[in-house]
Amino acid sequence: MEELCKSYGSVVAVRNLTLRVEKGEVFGFLGPNGAGKTTTLNMLMGLVRPTSGRIRVAGVDVVRNPVEVRRVAGYLPENPGFYPGMSVEQNLLYFAGFYGLGRGEVEELLELVGMGEHAHRRAGELSKGMRQRLALAQALLNDPEVLLLDEPTSGLDPGGAAEFRELIRGLSREGRTVFFSSHILPEVRAVCRRVGIIHRGRLVAQGSVEELSRGRGVRIVVETVPPPPEEVLRGFSERVERRGGGYVLHCRRDCREELSRALVRRGCTPITLYAEAPSLEELYLEVVGEA
Repeated sequence: MEELCKSYGSVVAVRNLTLRVEKGEVFGFLGPNGAGKTTTLNMLMGLVRPTSGRIRVAGVDVVRNPVEVRRVAGYLPENPGFYPGMSVEQNLLYFAGFYGLGRGEVEELLELVGMGEHAHRRAGELSKGMRQRLALAQALLNDPEVLLLDEPTSGLDPGGAAEFRELIRGLSREGRTVFFSSHILPEVRAVCRRVGIIHRGRLVAQGSVEELSRGRGVRIVVETVPPPPEEVLRGFSERVERRGGGYVLHCRRDCREELSRALVRRGCTPITLYAEAPSLEELYLEVVGEA
């Protein structure tokens, strides 16, 4: 997508969004509620026409061919809808009819997402996790190259979320591209190598966690015998915190070598000394705060 914009009257939902996702990648699309994530997904699927900008999904120009994109992409919305009185299999067979698929393909998909043994249960009786699995099966009906997932693990218990993450990894190993929109940062960190952060409709950062960390300082964890004088630590760090039997130094750069020499000169032997990258949560909060 390039310079993508969407306005509703005077309200700008998405502003000048430019983003590229590589084939076979699981890409995390992060942002708080109301940031423009779902609007972006709807534009990617051709469900909402952009005010301006260009979008291509698996080579398809979405603005010119909004129907064609649904042949190459599958979409799992945040709140998928099914007919509660119909069975799992009946629901999927109904949607499979739009693609000319039959019972055999439906049974294979249900097995793929771990719902084979629940094929005859009514959809209205399913747990949140089971509904998400059924929704994923529906999104895979057209054997898509690209999967767009809108908050797919929201509301799942830890076990269900872990199982769903493994499903996503498996789909990526098959060569499918997965665009994973979420505000649950640990879920994204667990499956995505690169992320984009959107805030108030504008992309404020994108890249790997390592790339986003550059220039944002480093934390150094240190523990010595005997304990170090705090004035030595404060000579290298603007902020020093206690952690267990050691300290965490918030430094502008990696200064472990100089720190080690200074500690040894003061008679302290380092038993722990390593640099710690900031977590995705910390980067997210910092980036959004700056925005």
